[in-house]
Amino acid sequence: FKSMYDPMIRGIVSGYVGMFGGSENTPSIKDTITDSILNSNLPDTIKTNLVDLIAKINVENLLSYLQTDEVKAIIKETNEGYIIGDYLINKNGMIDKFIPNDSILLKPAYLSVSRAFIDNDIQMKWYWNKLGINDLNFYVRDTKITDNKITFIGSLNTRYVNLMQLEITYSYTDKGLKINTKSKVNPTIDFLPRFGFTFVVDSNLCTADYFGYGPYEAYNDRHQASILSNHKLAVFSKDNCFNYPYPQESGSHYNTYLASIKSNNNSIDFISNNPFSFQTIPFELFDFKDHSHLMNYNSNKTVINIDYKMSGVGSGSCGPKLLDKYQFNEKEFNFEFIINIR
Repeated sequence: FKSMYDPMIRGIVSGYVGMFGGSENTPSIKDTITDSILNSNLPDTIKTNLVDLIAKINVENLLSYLQTDEVKAIIKETNEGYIIGDYLINKNGMIDKFIPNDSILLKPAYLSVSRAFIDNDIQMKWYWNKLGINDLNFYVRDTKITDNKITFIGSLNTRYVNLMQLEITYSYTDKGLKINTKSKVNPTIDFLPRFGFTFVVDSNLCTADYFGYGPYEAYNDRHQASILSNHKLAVFSKDNCFNYPYPQESGSHYNTYLASIKSNNNSIDFISNNPFSFQTIPFELFDFKDHSHLMNYNSNKTVINIDYKMSGVGSGSCGPKLLDKYQFNEKEFNFEFIINIR
C-alpha cells in the first residue's frame, strides 16, 4: 500500500486495544477488525487489500505489547552509574550493561544523528560534515531521580555546535526498560539524517523478527516495494545490508513497531506505541568511513539502530534537494520505546 493507508491500519488496530485489552478476547480480534473494514465506506479494492494485510499481521501479539504498566524499581547509585532493574545506566545517561549477562552489550549504547552517507546526500554531506555530526557527546548537566524514574538532562553537542537540548528518562515496566527522550533541536540547524539510539551487541544475536515495512529496506520516501507485516532477517546476509560498490546507508525498515534480535540463548526486544526506523547490520557508522570498496561481512558484532526518524533517500545526486516532507526536520519531538533483554 501507499503510506497514506498506514494511519488507517494503525487506527483500526489501536482502536481495539481499549476494547479487548487482554488475551481472553484475542482469538476474535482479527475477525472483528476484518468485519469493520468490510463494513466501512472504503472502495472495494482497498477493502480487499486491507483484509489481506490484516490476515498476515500477528495482531494479537501487537495488541498485547501496546499496553505496558510501570512497575516499582529501586534505583541504586554506584560508582559506575545507576542500577534500575536489570540495567546499569552510566553517568553519561546511556545503557551500559545488562547485569544478568554483561557479555551481551559490547559497549555502552550511544546516540546517533548521522548515517553512512548515500549518493543522494551529496547536497547535504558538506553541511553535515561541517556540523561534525559523526562525533557526538551527550553532556549531562543534571540527574534527577523521582519515584522509579531517573532523568538525565543535558545537551547533544558536536565539537562545533549544540545540536539539541535533551532529557532522557528511564523507567521500569512489565515489558522492560522504558526510554523516553524529549528533544529541542537548535532552530538554526537544517534537517538531520536521523535521530536514534545505537546498540552494539554480541554477534551471536544474528537473526531478527520485526513488525514493520519489509522484507526489503524501506524509507519514508521509498517503501512501495515492501509491506507492513511480520518479517524475518539474517543480520549478516548481504540481502539485509546491500553491498553497494561505494558503501552507504542500507537495511533500514521504516514504520517498525516491534523488533526482536535473537541468538540461540538470548534476545533483545524493542517495542513502541509509535513507529520507529529499525536497522540491524554488522557495521557501525565508523566502519563505513573511508571505505571506497566492498565491505567485509566477517564482523564480530551486531549493530542495532532504533531511530525516532530517518530522513528519506531522495534523488539529490541528480535532482533537487530532498523534499521537506521527507526530511527529519522537527525542532521538538518526543521519542519513547521499550528495550527488553532476556
